[in-house]
Amino acid sequence: MGCPAERPPVARARPAPAEAKARLAHDPSALHRSLDHYDFATRPDLLQRIAASPFQYFRFTNPGFAAAICAAFEDILPALPAVNLHGDAHLEQFAVTDASFGLVDFDDAVGGPAVIDLVRFGVSLEIAAGERGWTADGALERFSAGYQAALEDPATEAPVPAFVDRARQSFVRDRDAFLARCDSLMEPLLPGEHAEADAGLKRYVEVMLEQNPELGRAFFEAKRYGRLRGGVGSALDERALIRIEGPTPAPGDDVVLEAKELRDLSSVPCVQASLLGGRFRTIVGRARLGGNDDPFLALVPRGREETPDDPPFWVQSWQPDYRELDAARDLTSANELDEIAYQVGLQLGRGHIRQFATPFDDQLRRAVRDMLRDYGPRIRATIDDMTERTLASWQHFRDEAGRDEAGRDEATRDEAGRDEASRDAP
Repeated sequence: MGCPAERPPVARARPAPAEAKARLAHDPSALHRSLDHYDFATRPDLLQRIAASPFQYFRFTNPGFAAAICAAFEDILPALPAVNLHGDAHLEQFAVTDASFGLVDFDDAVGGPAVIDLVRFGVSLEIAAGERGWTADGALERFSAGYQAALEDPATEAPVPAFVDRARQSFVRDRDAFLARCDSLMEPLLPGEHAEADAGLKRYVEVMLEQNPELGRAFFEAKRYGRLRGGVGSALDERALIRIEGPTPAPGDDVVLEAKELRDLSSVPCVQASLLGGRFRTIVGRARLGGNDDPFLALVPRGREETPDDPPFWVQSWQPDYRELDAARDLTSANELDEIAYQVGLQLGRGHIRQFATPFDDQLRRAVRDMLRDYGPRIRATIDDMTERTLASWQHFRDEAGRDEAGRDEATRDEAGRDEASRDAP
């Protein structure tokens, strides 16, 4: 839980000055993230994945993308009502369990203008549709219709999407296999990290016992934990996986927890963590946008002695039967994309407002409807513009990655040639 990953330092963007914001708003290359920003030496698979697909590149570059949305709407930001933001709403954040479906992964949940989620998800629809050879017009219309329907009546429901039914039919419902897979994902801690991890887990248990005293301390006894790697947008985040005892000593009912370091959003100038409780923004955002259905959700300090700048960890549990949508493979038609878009529109329309301005939620809901009336065409035009800029940035990144790989191959051949010449020398 408090296990710091020994990863290469990652350059993080900072709020842009006025001249840089102007460039972000008009320069198609401004979203580009050079290879110099990241060290992929330990994750060549990640480099290959994001260079191979515009959608995966789009997933990887969310902070710069969000900052560009701030710049695009800078002139009207004071007129835009603040809401609960998912912060990284896109098609592959849509997940299915036996009990629920909808957007997940609230690492970037924060308070801010609704346009961040609306443009981000809209661009994900356009890029995903383009990769499949479909038009996104219908999906964008359904997304907007769902969002507005939930603003009018938060109780609005819709039929379960075909993808959700198909995903649930594919569930194996084998808890032993689920636990074995979780074990396989845990990478060993570095020497000296175990004490810090133990201390972090102890802090978490104290929070849980205050919240759920009936469970007892034995419920949270750690059986195994380790580093966790994977993902795209969260690939460089510090994460850990913990397997705990659960209700009985039997291994089949063990509970699996994921601990994630709170992400730094300081590079996105038009959002405010304080609107969702500061450091509590991820768990508050999840409760308001995704539902408070996880009894193990918590924010806990790091296991080591902290400084004020040390980010805490937020913890959630993993579900045995869980599937995230794969935009390239899981949808059989543009109609299925439309179904997902409408459901996400409903989720954001409800969640953007929920408990944000209580007891004046109705007034905030009306203000967001007015925003759509006044700026709807501009939001749609920004979706199109950001799609074009993202595709241009991905092509630049892909070309840069290809040149970098070619340079490494040439250097390897030269080194091999020198070695061979050295062996042949008298």
